Amino acid sequence: MPDLSAFFNKFFKADDFKESGSRTMTIKKIAIEEVGGGEGRPKEQKPVLYFEEDDRGVTLNKTRNDSCVEIFGSKDSDKWIGGKVQLVFDPNVKFGSKKIGGIAIAPARA
Repeated sequence: MPDLSAFFNKFFKADDFKESGSRTMTIKKIAIEEVGGGEGRPKEQKPVLYFEEDDRGVTLNKTRNDSCVEIFGSKDSDKWIGGKVQLVFDPNVKFGSKKIGGIAIAPARA
């Protein structure tokens, strides 16, 4: 039987890009969803980017949001729909003071 774990992964993980490199994605929608809640932390409402090319999303933190604002030249996220971005592994992403690596958003390659 094939590995069924992909059915339970709603969001991309950094490891999805660590080995395979980056992926160009087209923003399909942005939804506010309840995420997190692991390790004794409460769940939070966060914006999530969803894409045409994959059912999984990427939560927006301040850094990713700032990247989208810079890429699309607008704070109005409705103007990002249909735009292309590059999802990449960034080894410098920190959780607290520890470098753990994570997903960064960059301009799509031409």
